[in-house]
Amino acid sequence: GTAMRPLFVALALAATVTTAHADRQLTGSAETVTHDCASDPVVIVAGSTNQLTTTGTCTTITVQGSSNQLTIAAATTVNVQGSSNQLTIGQVDKLRLQGVSNQVAYKGPLKAKKTKVSKQGVGNKVAKVK
Repeated sequence: GTAMRPLFVALALAATVTTAHADRQLTGSAETVTHDCASDPVVIVAGSTNQLTTTGTCTTITVQGSSNQLTIAAATTVNVQGSSNQLTIGQVDKLRLQGVSNQVAYKGPLKAKKTKVSKQGVGNKVAKVK
């Protein structure tokens, strides 16, 4: 019976490490969620028609869903791969748009001198606001 114990302990440790670094995933639809980036700095929005508000600073936010409304306080990188999403961002260093018909408004960079914006999708609109 003792031969199994080290394996069990290793699996228990691996499970603990995995859950500690789990990304926050929003996969449902028509949900209203406020997320604290201090507790989970990586967010993936894969659902549709959700309203997400983030507080604090996230490292990466990826939007894969459609027709979501996001209000982001601050993020190092925001990837928009979905369609018809509306994002309002306070501070962001890298903004990547690869989706279709997304609208993004941002105020300025987080730590960089200026926000780096790359647009590869179709019909995406990005505006720097005050």
